[in-house]
Amino acid sequence: APRRADAWGKEGHIMVCKIAERYLSEEAAAAVQDLLPESAGGELSTMCPWADTMRFRYHWASPLHYANTPNVCNFNFSRQFILLPLLSY
Repeated sequence: APRRADAWGKEGHIMVCKIAERYLSEEAAAAVQDLLPESAGGELSTMCPWADTMRFRYHWASPLHYANTPNVCNFNFSRQFILLPLLSY
């Protein structure tokens, strides 16, 4: 059986988020700031482990944690992530 790999974890998600945040346009960065809850303190990276938290708290949400695209070179963002706003409530 293949070994299980826990490649990201909380710290990994935060690091990748901080790197990605540097590539946001000014307009996108402003939109992100508008969407962040007050508890984030203006830091997007505080929200990055959210999907891990939800998949362990609500096991049915586990498949929504990532986009699995084996042998596919394209990705339909709207189809893959249409349910994510529903998980916020």
